[in-house]
Amino acid sequence: MLALLKNRLKGLNSWLENKVKSLEKDLNNTKNDFENIEIIYKSFSCKSVDLKNCKICDSLQKKIYY
Repeated sequence: MLALLKNRLKGLNSWLENKVKSLEKDLNNTKNDFENIEIIYKSFSCKSVDLKNCKICDSLQKKIYY
C-alpha cells in the first residue's frame, strides 16, 4: 500500500518539477519579449501629436504578438 502511494507521489512530483521548468522557461521568454519591446520603445520617440496617424506606432503595433 505504501509503495503504491510512494510511486504515485513520485510521479506527481516528477510532473510538478517538469511543470515548474516549463513555467520558468515561459517566464524567461516573457522577460526577453518585454526587454525587446522596451528597447524598441526607447529607440523610437513618436513626435506625432495625432497618435492615430502615427506610422511608427502602426508599425510597432504590428510587431506586438497577442
